[in-house]
Amino acid sequence: MADSRFEDVSDRRESEVWSHFLYNRAQETAKRNLCSVVLKAEGSSTKSLFNHLKSKHRIHVKRCYEAVSEDARLKSKVVRIETYFKYEKS
Repeated sequence: MADSRFEDVSDRRESEVWSHFLYNRAQETAKRNLCSVVLKAEGSSTKSLFNHLKSKHRIHVKRCYEAVSEDARLKSKVVRIETYFKYEKS
């Protein structure tokens, strides 16, 4: 008999997409919290999860690399502003 236990892994995974899905470790599948569709999530892959949210629910969740690159841009701007004010005070 197949294991049909799904668990909330959103607090243990970096990707925000997991806040919309439950994960079945044994079957490597994910179930959408609201519409109950079950998708493959082999090796914890999130591509099909992102695609489902975007195409079926018009929900755009930032991927980890998008959030990291945005964070890096913001940090860069902060450093430039801090440098600017440092030299303005002198």
